[in-house]
Amino acid sequence: MSAERAREPVAGAGQPGSTLPRPGAMDRLRAWLCRKNPQLSPDTLGDDQDLIDSGAVDSFALVELILLIEQECGRPVLSEDLDPRSIRTLAAIERSFFTAPSPAKERP
Repeated sequence: MSAERAREPVAGAGQPGSTLPRPGAMDRLRAWLCRKNPQLSPDTLGDDQDLIDSGAVDSFALVELILLIEQECGRPVLSEDLDPRSIRTLAAIERSFFTAPSPAKERP
């Protein structure tokens, strides 16, 4: 699935038994990143800040981040589906894991 596709919020997210993202997932990811990096704050951690280049996520934290994404979005992040660009910024994470493809944009 391409991260460039138009996306919109997922209906039914957070319902019991759902494999959809829980409400507030991005806030929890932002808070986790700030706990890992005391020099960051939710107000200064921009949606387009490169998490790798800025040092907010190192190789060890990357594994933890992927596990947290899985927990929050309710589905596994498979290595064959993982594009490094999909986890470089909070905006990319939200587009890639916490929104669904727009049905109108899926048609050829």
